[in-house]
Amino acid sequence: MKRIGTPRVIGIILVLIATLSYLTNKRGSTALGLAGILLILWPQKTATQELERFTKSFSKMKEAITASLYDSLFWAFMLSAGYFYLWRLKVKTAILQASTDLTREAFLKPDVVAQNAVQLKSLVWFFAISLSLLAISIFAAYTLSRTLIWATIAGKKLTKKRFIEWAKLNAIWWLLWAAPLLFVTFVTTKSSQARPLLAIASMLFIYFTLHLHAQFAKIEKIGKSITRGVGFAISKIPQLILPASFSFIAYIVAYQALTLTQYLPQNTWPVFNLIFAALYLNWLRTYLYPIISSFKE
Repeated sequence: MKRIGTPRVIGIILVLIATLSYLTNKRGSTALGLAGILLILWPQKTATQELERFTKSFSKMKEAITASLYDSLFWAFMLSAGYFYLWRLKVKTAILQASTDLTREAFLKPDVVAQNAVQLKSLVWFFAISLSLLAISIFAAYTLSRTLIWATIAGKKLTKKRFIEWAKLNAIWWLLWAAPLLFVTFVTTKSSQARPLLAIASMLFIYFTLHLHAQFAKIEKIGKSITRGVGFAISKIPQLILPASFSFIAYIVAYQALTLTQYLPQNTWPVFNLIFAALYLNWLRTYLYPIISSFKE
């Protein structure tokens, strides 16, 4: 009698859990069931090899935790910087409103009109300069965090040259995506029915960026990383189906632990959500990096 392999056993269990989840109206049951079916139907030799690689990825948790720290610091900085910018803009606007005379009689006085124009001009300059500084600081923090994250995962060190190359890569990549994302954002603001387009565009950006960064962490060549990252992200989808299934299983299991935070004070939930997202995403990077970086033409 042919022995049932471990991946198939896991697949059968997942299908059973997915069925129970569906009957109890739990979210994610369909995706969990599909992951189980894939493990049942996939060639067992390949599935077993991928299962071994999946389990070995947890031996890299030290790197994943370190990368998560860098990621969390970036998000904390970005949110804090954005909040500070909005707060300063609100204060500046309030001061302008208090010091500006907008009555009908005021518009008949040239000196008051001139003073109002100066106040408005100062607000515009404040908005432009502050927004530019915010964008530059966020870009620098993003680049530094990506450099640290992928250097940690790839077993490399942070150097000035490496940081500059990552900055060049990110600048080019963001410019390439700027027009499509702005267009999709514009379309979604005009029609609520088009809102899923923004979600799809964002997911595609994240997916292609993962491939780009993994390639660059390996070969550190901007042009080649972009072409290989985009090309492999499309052509190597079949090779990523099984890793994606294992990744989803890991997410479901880890998410169950996150649900325990519902018994904690509600104001702590965002912190735990951030920690969970950072840990999972950076574990995912450590798991997928050897796979993506090993793709060949």
